[in-house]
Amino acid sequence: MKLFDNAIKPENFAEQVIWYGIICTYIFYLLGAQPLVVPAIIWFLSLYLAKKLWQQNDNTPETERINIPPLAWLWVACVAVLLPVLIIAHLDFDVSLVRLFKSLLKWSRGWAVWALLLLISSLKIRPKLVYRAITILCIQSLPAIFLSYLAFALKFPEYLLVSPLHRFGGDADFYTVFSFIRDGQHNLPRITLYSPWAPNLAMMGMVYYFVVRQEKNQKLKFIATIATVIMIVTPLSRTAIVCFPFLILLTWVLTHLAQPVIYFITGICTFLIGLFSTVILDFLEVFIARFHSLRASSSAVRIALVRISLDRWWNDAPIWGHGFTPPSGSRYTDYLPIGTSGCGTWVNLLYTKGIVGFSVIFVAIFCTFIDVLRKAQKNPIAKVGLSTMLVFLLFSFIEELDLLAYIYWPGILVIGLAIQEKVPSTLPTLSPATENNYKSV
Repeated sequence: MKLFDNAIKPENFAEQVIWYGIICTYIFYLLGAQPLVVPAIIWFLSLYLAKKLWQQNDNTPETERINIPPLAWLWVACVAVLLPVLIIAHLDFDVSLVRLFKSLLKWSRGWAVWALLLLISSLKIRPKLVYRAITILCIQSLPAIFLSYLAFALKFPEYLLVSPLHRFGGDADFYTVFSFIRDGQHNLPRITLYSPWAPNLAMMGMVYYFVVRQEKNQKLKFIATIATVIMIVTPLSRTAIVCFPFLILLTWVLTHLAQPVIYFITGICTFLIGLFSTVILDFLEVFIARFHSLRASSSAVRIALVRISLDRWWNDAPIWGHGFTPPSGSRYTDYLPIGTSGCGTWVNLLYTKGIVGFSVIFVAIFCTFIDVLRKAQKNPIAKVGLSTMLVFLLFSFIEELDLLAYIYWPGILVIGLAIQEKVPSTLPTLSPATENNYKSV
C-alpha cells in the first residue's frame, strides 16, 4: 500500500485556500510572513463568503446554499463589541491615535480571526480535507524537529533571522525564525518550530493529536500521531506533558455522557476519592510543589504577572480596561509586560478590555463549549471539536488565545466545522405509508 493511496484534493476555491494555507505553513514561517499572510487569507475568505451570501437566492441549489449557524453570528457580535471597548479604553487613558491603530490591528489579527473562521467554516469545506492537510503538516514537522536538535548540537544561534516584515506591526518574535530556544535553567533545547514560544507548539501538538486520529490512511495516521506526541514533548512544556493524558481521559468521559457506564464509574471514583481523600490531597500538594520546582523562576514570574495585572485592572480600569499592554515590564517580572505573556487569556482580557470585554468573550467561548459538548455525544466531527476546545480552555490560563491565532487557526477551523454539524434526531422518521398503517390501526 502506497503512502498516499487515497489522495484527497480540494474540490472548490475555499478548500484550495484552506489546503495550501495549512500545508504551506513552513514556507510562510521561513519567510517571516505568518502574522501577515494568515490573517490576510482569513479576511479574504470572509469577503469571499460575503460575496457568496450576496449572490445566494431562492434559486440556489440546496447543495450550494450557505447556512451560517447562530453560534457563529454570536461570535461576530461578541467580537464586534470589543471594538467600542477598545476605543473607550484608549480614550480613558488619552493615548495617541497610533497606539489605537496598533490595538485595532491586533484585534483584526486576534479575536476577529476567531469569529471569521467560524463564519468561513460555513463554506463547503470537507472535514476530511482539513484532517489530511493537518496530518501532512505534522509529518513535515518531523524533519524540522530533527534539524532543531542538530542546530543545538552544533551550537547554532537560537534564532536565524528576523524578517523585515516586522515593521508592519507586532512583536519581533512573531517574525523571527528560531532554530530552538534554550532553557536557561537546565540548558536544554526547547523546540518551537513555527511558533515563537515553546508552549504554543505543545498546545498545537495536543490539538493536532486529536485531529490526526481521524485520518483514514493508516500509514499517514501512524506517522502523524508520532509527530504530534513529539511536538507535545520537545517544547518541554510542563502543562502539556502533565495534562495530555488527562485530556484524553476527559475527552472520552465527556463524549460518553449519555452512556450509563459513565455514571457507574463516576460513583465508584467518588467513593474512592472520599475514602482516600487525605492521601490524594497530600499527593496533590507534593505534585504541585514539584511541578513548580521544575521551572521555579518561570512559575514565580507568572504568579507575579497575574497578581500585578489583576491589581492594576481592579484599581485603574475595571470596566473598560487599559486597552493595551505596556511595551515592557520591570525587573521584578523579568521585563515581561504587565497584562500579557504569562498572564493567560482571562487576565489579559480583564487588563486590556475590562469586565465588559471579559464577559463577551466568556459568553462566546462558554456557548461554543456547550454546543460542541452536546453534539459530541453523537457526532464524530463534534468530538474532535470538543477535544480541540478542551485544549484551548486548558491553555487559556497560561496563554493568550487571540495573540497567536494565526498559528493555531486550523484548530479554530475544526471547531467551526464542529458547530456546523447537525445533531441527528433520536426518534426515527416514519414514511408516509408506515404512518398511514399506524393511523388505520
